[in-house]
Amino acid sequence: MIDDLFSTEMGCDPERHAQDDFIIAVLTSRPTLATGTNTLTIASPTVTIELLDREVAETNESLAVTTWTVDGFFDPLAATSYAVDRSAHLVFSSDGRVAGFDGCEPFDIPYETAETAITFAPTPAAAGSDYSAAFANVVGRGTLLYEIKGRHLTLTAVDGTGLTARAN
Repeated sequence: MIDDLFSTEMGCDPERHAQDDFIIAVLTSRPTLATGTNTLTIASPTVTIELLDREVAETNESLAVTTWTVDGFFDPLAATSYAVDRSAHLVFSSDGRVAGFDGCEPFDIPYETAETAITFAPTPAAAGSDYSAAFANVVGRGTLLYEIKGRHLTLTAVDGTGLTARAN
């Protein structure tokens, strides 16, 4: 059993600290644990928390006809996000085109999928910002692996460079 837990005192608003305190109180109260097919139940003397498997609770979004808003970029050494007025986004149509915004300019290009790979047609050279250059650096690589988990899309190149996006 858990006797003591700690949380950070930095960077979170009072509501998040209150959530941490609540969870710490439940977990250190020597709760009972029970598992079901897709659930975990944590019961303290005063509170019962039932957790549902993410794959059951949150079905995967469809690649096509979903607006995917880019929320980060990554490479094998770092993850990066940008403070921008208007985020890049992608909307994949079911007829093999992807339209969107790269952070500076709109675009509309062909794409193809095969199992977990997606191939983009060449994109125009990035212009205007580090953000649009980061977007073009990923999408401009041609064939990428893609993975959808719930409302999150990850596009990854062979060298580990990629982007993450969330469904709107």
